[in-house]
Amino acid sequence: MISSLIKRTFFFLAVLFNTFGYAQEISKDSVFLSLDDVWSKAEVFSKELKVQHLKTEIGKENILDAKNKRLPSLDFDASYGKLSNIPVFVNGINNSAEFIPLEDHSVYDASVSAYFNIYAGGASKTVIKTAEASKEFLEHIEEETSDQLHLEVIQYYVSLQRSYQYENLVKQNIKQNAERVRLIGQLFKNGVVLKSDFLRAKLQLSKLQTQLVTIKNDLVIVTQALNILVGNEDDTLLIPSDTIQTKDIAIDKNYETFVSEMLSESPLEKMAEKQIELSELKTVALKADKLPKIGFFGSYTYSYPQIKLYPYERGTLFIRCCRYKIVL
Repeated sequence: MISSLIKRTFFFLAVLFNTFGYAQEISKDSVFLSLDDVWSKAEVFSKELKVQHLKTEIGKENILDAKNKRLPSLDFDASYGKLSNIPVFVNGINNSAEFIPLEDHSVYDASVSAYFNIYAGGASKTVIKTAEASKEFLEHIEEETSDQLHLEVIQYYVSLQRSYQYENLVKQNIKQNAERVRLIGQLFKNGVVLKSDFLRAKLQLSKLQTQLVTIKNDLVIVTQALNILVGNEDDTLLIPSDTIQTKDIAIDKNYETFVSEMLSESPLEKMAEKQIELSELKTVALKADKLPKIGFFGSYTYSYPQIKLYPYERGTLFIRCCRYKIVL
């Protein structure tokens, strides 16, 4: 049972390596990654996606803040001070003053006031709707950022697969052309072919060798870019474990269906709709500012000494007021 499992494992690896054609490049530090693995790691490591996610969370908090503004507002104010004796300039300001002593030099007061909005032209509802639309707009931006990240990962992933296969193909051509140059060189020594034929074969071999260097450099660049997206070290060797078989992709929809789905599911289209909605809400908010506002407020004050009413008293004053306030 175990031996058969080992045989199957080796057979699978052999098929996989032969499929991609880069078995000779595998080292101990190689990392096998499927497309789903790269997507998940890129989403976790992407700082841009994290920023958009935080903005979406801020949008949710803005909705709660807008709803809390419908609640009554409560203000508290307190002060404390010390009064000096009252100076009286009997002989003019240039001469020393005489001071009238005070019995108590302390002065303090505390007040609490509350305000409840009854009608403000629908401004509160508009603010809440604006916050909700802004949050949805940020969600669509986050979705678009994720889609763009997936697209970038696919481009690098496919480029990595293509580079490995292209490298193997060029190596095979180099091997065949090297043997061809050797044979033509022998024929040239025997006088069967011209020197131009021998030089032409060597030039073709040199082009393939130069092409191989370019492919290896591109492979290093693509690997480094993909490592940056998934958070690996720059020199980590990545081995794609997925194949992309275009012949297995079934196209069972027409062009009009693809367009309609794009218009209904595209984050960019949803963002455009939310921008229109935000503009309309802004117009509603401007109209609400011109309407009258009705509110109910009350206050409670503790003051010492009492200086708000006449005659003044050195004691406490409790002021309660409840009335409607209309602002036009």
